[in-house]
Amino acid sequence: MNTRNLLYGLIVIAIALVILAGLDKGPAVEDGDPIQVTKTIPPVSESDHSRGLIGSPVVLIEYGDFQCPACGAAHPIVSEVAEIMGDRVHFVYRHFPIRNAHPNAEAAARASVAASMQGMFWEMHDKLFESQADWHNDINPKSTFRGYAEELGLDMNQYESDVDSDAVIDKVADDFEMAREGGVNSTPSFYLGTEKVNPPRSTSAFINMLESALADAAAATGDIIELPAE
Repeated sequence: MNTRNLLYGLIVIAIALVILAGLDKGPAVEDGDPIQVTKTIPPVSESDHSRGLIGSPVVLIEYGDFQCPACGAAHPIVSEVAEIMGDRVHFVYRHFPIRNAHPNAEAAARASVAASMQGMFWEMHDKLFESQADWHNDINPKSTFRGYAEELGLDMNQYESDVDSDAVIDKVADDFEMAREGGVNSTPSFYLGTEKVNPPRSTSAFINMLESALADAAAATGDIIELPAE
């Protein structure tokens, strides 16, 4: 590991430790507690990047920035939760590249949207987060992202045509603008439906939050609650 990547790795670890320690300047809060907001994010639509159970009464929306170290630190938790809860919860990812702080975030978001046009959004999403330390300071990140597209087996002619297309640029811009209008101002930001929640700091806390939301949804509709197998 070179010095640059070692330094970046230490920064990510430090951020993760802050998240785990729950250090903040406000009153103590519980994992998954709702946060008071005055604006509303858009409802989920067909244009969203989705996985899990589409149509689930519980929808978890993440606003993320591929170059954001805190998003990178949260990624393993979110991925594990999606794998465990994916047949019961609808997971959505929306783009919120904070361009002034993360100059490569926009290009990364476009690479993921271009991959989505070949049905490979989540594969590119995972690759970008898992390789964040390798490209976060790249002068020419597009070349790196092109390499990831090749690794994923994408049709490169289509990828090259899509990545700078109006459709891809507009998708990232629309996600960002609608998020900003809805009150999103940091990454990662998590919403259960349209209610902003404090991000849980562990896989188990995240699962407990979602299980509770599923139980509440079932109680509201009178459905039978199926407990997970021991």
